Amino acid sequence: RKIAPGPWRPQDAGQVAHLALPAGLHGPAFLLLPNYKVLETYNPTRPYALAVRLLARALGALLNI
Repeated sequence: RKIAPGPWRPQDAGQVAHLALPAGLHGPAFLLLPNYKVLETYNPTRPYALAVRLLARALGALLNI
């Protein structure tokens, strides 16, 4: 399921995504779109980039953006 409710954005619907399993097979799974790589250029560790992305999503929801 998506983190945010609703359909995929049109610009994301046709993108190639990579599946990330940061906690192994029994943990959460994430589909990473190409824009995710921007976060990894600053700090290449996957847990850092995932945490920044989830924090940004939470702040966006809190601020209704």
